Amino acid sequence: MKTLVSIFLFLAGFLHLTAQDGAWQYYFPGEEATAIAASGNTILVGTNNGLSWFDTLGNKEHVLPFNSDIPSMDIRQVAIDESGNWWIHYGTGFARFNGTDWQTWSNAEAGASNTVRFLRAAPDGAIYAGVTAAGAVVFQNGAWTALNMANSGLPSNDVRDITFGQDGKTYFATGAGLAILDGANWTIYNAANTGLSNFNNVKSVAVTAAGVIWVTEGSTRFAKFEAGAWTEYAAADIGLTGVGFSGRVLVDASDRLWLSFTKSISVLSNGVWTHQLEAAIGCTLLPTSVQLAVDGAGSLWTSWCSLTRFDGQSWTQPSTGNSLLPAVYVITQDTEGNMWFGGAGDKSIAKKDSNDNWESFDPFELGASSDFNDVWSAHGDASGNVWFAMLNGEILRFDGAEWTLLDTLATTFSIGDTWFADSGPDGSVWFSFVKEPFSALLARYQNGEWTTFSAPEDIPMPAGFALTSIAFIGNTTWFYGAGILVKFDGTNWENVAIPVNSGSAFSSIRKIGGAPDGGLWLSTEFGLFRYDGANWTNLSTSNSDIPTDDVYSVVFDQAGGMYIGYIPDPAGANCAVGRNGEWMELVPPGFESVFNKEPWHTFVDQDNRFWFTGAHPASGGAPGVLVYDPMIVGTEENELPATDLMIFPNPTNGRVTLNLAGNQQEATQLRVTNLQGQTVYAASIPATESSAIDLDISHLPAGVYSVTMVQGDVVQVGKVVKG
Repeated sequence: MKTLVSIFLFLAGFLHLTAQDGAWQYYFPGEEATAIAASGNTILVGTNNGLSWFDTLGNKEHVLPFNSDIPSMDIRQVAIDESGNWWIHYGTGFARFNGTDWQTWSNAEAGASNTVRFLRAAPDGAIYAGVTAAGAVVFQNGAWTALNMANSGLPSNDVRDITFGQDGKTYFATGAGLAILDGANWTIYNAANTGLSNFNNVKSVAVTAAGVIWVTEGSTRFAKFEAGAWTEYAAADIGLTGVGFSGRVLVDASDRLWLSFTKSISVLSNGVWTHQLEAAIGCTLLPTSVQLAVDGAGSLWTSWCSLTRFDGQSWTQPSTGNSLLPAVYVITQDTEGNMWFGGAGDKSIAKKDSNDNWESFDPFELGASSDFNDVWSAHGDASGNVWFAMLNGEILRFDGAEWTLLDTLATTFSIGDTWFADSGPDGSVWFSFVKEPFSALLARYQNGEWTTFSAPEDIPMPAGFALTSIAFIGNTTWFYGAGILVKFDGTNWENVAIPVNSGSAFSSIRKIGGAPDGGLWLSTEFGLFRYDGANWTNLSTSNSDIPTDDVYSVVFDQAGGMYIGYIPDPAGANCAVGRNGEWMELVPPGFESVFNKEPWHTFVDQDNRFWFTGAHPASGGAPGVLVYDPMIVGTEENELPATDLMIFPNPTNGRVTLNLAGNQQEATQLRVTNLQGQTVYAASIPATESSAIDLDISHLPAGVYSVTMVQGDVVQVGKVVKG
């Protein structure tokens, strides 16, 4: 232990790295469409997690507060006006995007005192917003005006839909019939003058180029006005059966009429009806108000099935997000640099490569015995394997080419939960489970063999607790959970007293971390505590600039950074990084008021990027995964530059020769680390006249390793592949 510490302190002098302003990325699941608008090549989809932009060529972008000036993530309504400006309504106001800037108006400024139920763009450039029980508000010539029963001929303030005819008239679907505005004149159609009993409940309206008016009215009916007369239809009249409630009508640029029911969408083109039922659409359609829009290529976009597109031949469900899991519980990385995620959903495993290509996997299809397989534990080891532990004790392993199911633990024990998977410098892979009756179970997989350790039989801790965190320091493996810290040296177990007793209700999920200098760090509600093998020292708000004492997790990067996760108070940052004695809270721009819980999982990848889940799974906050790149670009000019280290043979099965930059006239400091940043070998080599050093790594598992040599004022760094 002392040798490892002294080597790190020596290396710290030349590993001091500079950082530019950090960069953020956000990977989030597709959200259900709350609103859809289309005009020509542009399709806008509003969600509760930002605005998605599509085009007819299949391109997609995501507009969020942290990558734009859009005023909100919660987009309720959308429209595209005649000039191509984007319009949105969010919880507290309206906004317009002209391609460069966002301009906003509060609900009060617009006169929208109640819920806004739609936005519609008029041919003259005006924007109409239907306001529940208050008519509509109209933006025209730079000003907002109200349109309601008190100042117009509207028969009701319950305006459900608006459309605009090529005849210059404006058509209002209301709770008291259909209202048509022609200049200053109003015409009203209702149950009394149409003879249709459903006509006091008009839900949607559309007008063809020839002036034929179509409405949906009542619960299951629709009607048309042609040649001065109204004709009412039921679904069966056009060949539909069992399709539920009528929804919206829409006339597109090709003069086709689209009609939605709760179980179907139909189109009338050149006098012929074509019906698309939910079996063809590919999902179960719920009895909700569906959004419809048709783009310039003639494709229909709907808010059914989250988001669905019909190109005239087939139905697809484009995702409004840029990741595949509805919730992420664990993050890891393989030796090729691919990011892996475990979470919720039928396909609860996802992989993202360096080009942001995503692939998802269903554990049941890979051999797991249950079709309910949320993944809470995953780990990429130094040998290129990625491990995923299921809640029932089954384990899936991906070796880069094939999947293998390991079910020894599941068939041996009654397992009800899993907490972590991780691997040590010796290549062993550890798993933490909870077995029934409730007690901790640790499982180690090494050289194809399983070894299990139970509490209290093997592990010095009482039953009724779980071990929730693991750290490796030298040849010692540390475990922590529920205020209990134990260590294992490969043979013996020891319970180690911690300096505080946590009274937190969530103390069981606090974490430990092994630092590059060999210290063990414990996150507590009284700050961080470091253990050097003999003594504890405290890092808290009383002796540092750390932003909180209530710390839930701690992880380290390879450039001296310490990342912590915590509950924000008040809402804001739930992560921070400490580097060179200075602390910085981490909040993606636009997320300042989003987080209200600690991140469930934190992870540092091979490029020193910090990944964390947006929030504890049981809480609100931002779903998905956020990535902070500290933009560490290199060593400072006054620090020692690193040169390439020649290593031969490479790859190797065991022994290699390290060619030094000059004769070894000074003592040489040697360190070997795996791709997880763990030090797997370290030594101080006395001065000799030789220009080469023989290194034996035959005891290490197959994988890629970084070798650092420091000799006087010369630093050499190289990589070696162990077969």
